[in-house]
Amino acid sequence: MFLPNWLKDYKKNQLNGDITAGIIVAVVLVPQAMAYGMLAGLPVEVALYSSTLPLILYAAFGSSRTLAVGPVGLMSLMTGATLIELNINNVNQMVSAAHTLAFLIGILLLSMRVAKLGAVINFLS
Repeated sequence: MFLPNWLKDYKKNQLNGDITAGIIVAVVLVPQAMAYGMLAGLPVEVALYSSTLPLILYAAFGSSRTLAVGPVGLMSLMTGATLIELNINNVNQMVSAAHTLAFLIGILLLSMRVAKLGAVINFLS
């Protein structure tokens, strides 16, 4: 398993502060994830999973110490709008459609990375 490069320089006395920060992030993240899940029209448990799992994965595999990973209001609104356009009434189908949408967006972003379109995106933004 890949561990971040900064982990080798990690000191034991930093652990207490990091645990405190993790608890604070969790306390803030729970209501935030619930609200974003409601914006997307998805069940609360799906919203909680989709907000905590990326944090855990990025902590294990990410390289930046300052990158903020988590749910964003605009993406939740766009996901909800897309799901409304699909006119799905079944909750399980909505969750599947949201998973498919997230997967396709991930493929698109990965393709843009492979095509080295980062400079174009920076120029446009």
